Amino acid sequence: MSPRPQPTSSTRQIVEGRAAIAELGLENIELRAQNILDVSPGLGSFDFIVAQGVYSWVPEPVREQMLRLCATALAPNGLAHISYNTYPGWHMRTMTRDLMVFQTREMRDARARVQASRTLMRGMAQVLAKTG
Repeated sequence: MSPRPQPTSSTRQIVEGRAAIAELGLENIELRAQNILDVSPGLGSFDFIVAQGVYSWVPEPVREQMLRLCATALAPNGLAHISYNTYPGWHMRTMTRDLMVFQTREMRDARARVQASRTLMRGMAQVLAKTG
């Protein structure tokens, strides 16, 4: 039997996410730093389950648990989004994200960061359309 994968979490990202949620005035979102293997169906039923960029770098037992949770915790007509990041295709998304993070690195207001990121992406799309 292989050893159980160690939990990984980012307290800093949870704190930043909670601050953004509060700033935007959202009340139907809860962020947790929790080992996926410790999540049980007792957590509830969900309309959306999003696992962005996790599935591709976690060990097989965690992948199996993610799929099991989608099967047991997804509400009827719910939607699960599980991305699988691979190179070289994922490189463009990583580079785009890095550009947006760099562009907004000194901004504290969440809405301003979103607006600046959208402006940056629109500008990039216009340039790419011309060089197409």
